[in-house]
Amino acid sequence: DRTDFGNMLVDLCLRLKPAATFVDAVVSMEGDGPSGGAPKHTGYTFCSQNPFVLDVLLASFMALSPEDVPTIKNAVRRGLCPPNGEQVSVVGDEVIPQPFQRPHGKAVDFLDYIPKSLRPAVKKAANRWLIPKPVILERSCVGCGKCAESCPAKTIQVAERKAKIDYNRCIKCYCCHEMCPVKAIRIRRFRLFGL
Repeated sequence: DRTDFGNMLVDLCLRLKPAATFVDAVVSMEGDGPSGGAPKHTGYTFCSQNPFVLDVLLASFMALSPEDVPTIKNAVRRGLCPPNGEQVSVVGDEVIPQPFQRPHGKAVDFLDYIPKSLRPAVKKAANRWLIPKPVILERSCVGCGKCAESCPAKTIQVAERKAKIDYNRCIKCYCCHEMCPVKAIRIRRFRLFGL
């Protein structure tokens, strides 16, 4: 669940208490990174003592709505940062928003498109059939195993030089898609809602 995962990341950051957070965005990446993305020269470096404020600024820089980022949404709810980049004071060069190409797996929670009152009734079917899922393109797969190595749920096996996903255990994190060096994994999306 995106919300629970975002909450966990905020908890982890609060536990670790970084003294400062640096982001090297001189050359950024857009699209399906890291292996399937495209470099984007942006020419910035960022630093903040408050990592949550920095996330809000970065979301604004990337022309993302902070409301669409689970970690920021949770941090705002907890009072750890302002709700948008306009309320962040910046020292140094003006930060000019730059639209970034979004990853194909960006819409991972189909239930965001369902009215809240109906979500419990459709959650099971939505999770099984409608959430985007990674699909291995067998013709392109070289059996290197990078997808299996990167899978946190260990649902991918390589047999006869081809990767196979156990969809009953897949958590749809898309790490396999991001790490495939030959771009042999795509995200199959439910088109009705633009996923």
